[in-house]
Amino acid sequence: MKICEEFTRYMVDCLEKQLSAEDRARLMTHIEKCADCRKEYRRLENLYGIMDKDDVTLPPQEYFETIKAVVSKQGLRPKRLPLKVILKVLIPTFTAAAILMVVLRPPSKTIEYSIPVANLIQDEEIAEIAIEGIIDEEIAREILAIEDYLLVDNDDVIEELTADEKKEFVNSLHDKYRIGT
Repeated sequence: MKICEEFTRYMVDCLEKQLSAEDRARLMTHIEKCADCRKEYRRLENLYGIMDKDDVTLPPQEYFETIKAVVSKQGLRPKRLPLKVILKVLIPTFTAAAILMVVLRPPSKTIEYSIPVANLIQDEEIAEIAIEGIIDEEIAREILAIEDYLLVDNDDVIEELTADEKKEFVNSLHDKYRIGT
């Protein structure tokens, strides 16, 4: 409950005697009515009781001054770690971070297809549609399937020609492009 959360924050201040009389009275009224808050207050009260019984005596101020003087006289500095030790920790850490960055990288939402530049120049409308993201993966697969079906492989066509057809084809190329004249 939100009210209990508010009163729970006041409990420590109450035990340390830092609450106003009005806030303390409100807290105590709530604790009398709420079993959970009463239990929490008693737990904190017991903890503070244990802490009050624990009597720690500190050495006199001169003791700390002596330690400061010895440290400053000897010029003691914190021990520096050798580079090998630092690298033993940093290299695996950076490697793990790099692996996590690669593994947890969001997947790419682009589809790459190898399309000859000549095709893009000839059909600018298709190029614009693809660039604008209107064509999705399914349509792109269908276009590629149609392209594969319609694509003529010249090497296969030439291999299927008979010897006479090949001679005729070579002669037509000679005539058309004036090769060997």
